[in-house]
Amino acid sequence: MFNFEGRQNLDRRAALCCPSATRVIMLLILSALLALAVPAAHAAGCTAFEGYVLDGKDIGYFHVMVPASNFLSGLHKIYFDEKCDVVYKAREDADFGPGKAFAKNGRKAMEICELNMDETVAEVRWSHTADTMYVCVTGERKVPERQRLWLLYTFIPSKELNAKQALKQCRKIRRDPRPNHVEPNPHTPNMWHCYRKWTVNNRYLKRVGA
Repeated sequence: MFNFEGRQNLDRRAALCCPSATRVIMLLILSALLALAVPAAHAAGCTAFEGYVLDGKDIGYFHVMVPASNFLSGLHKIYFDEKCDVVYKAREDADFGPGKAFAKNGRKAMEICELNMDETVAEVRWSHTADTMYVCVTGERKVPERQRLWLLYTFIPSKELNAKQALKQCRKIRRDPRPNHVEPNPHTPNMWHCYRKWTVNNRYLKRVGA
């Protein structure tokens, strides 16, 4: 058992240690916020792509120097090495148009596309050459001004599907992230596109100049 004086001493010690613990917690929170503020910094620098065929020859992995904006457009040099020092000798450039964004997910890719392109970005799509590279698809937006689309998957069903059935199939195929919107391909009616659709706020629209 503690007497009143002993309990008072314990309370005083606890009061002295709390500010220190609070500072540690606040520093951890601040570090997490700073980490979130960095716009996909992992993509910038010399980045590898999967197998690539150039001039009819399979050159395996190749590399491209990705700028700090995490956006590629037009012609960019191809490198053999991981440090982007040795240029591919047969041809110095590869066409990455109309635009490519490097990001950790489609939401961030859409923001990078809209920040760097003057044209309207209708949707973003995963690139088949790298998991962190997305294609900025320009054209007329299929959704309202505040909504954005990330194409996750395109599939051909074995039988006629309505939108609800197609969405169910999409969710079975790709669970991360879960698609929440589907549309039939206007050019090939028996093909369906699986999308992730989300809404942006006024700050986002102002930031990207939309």
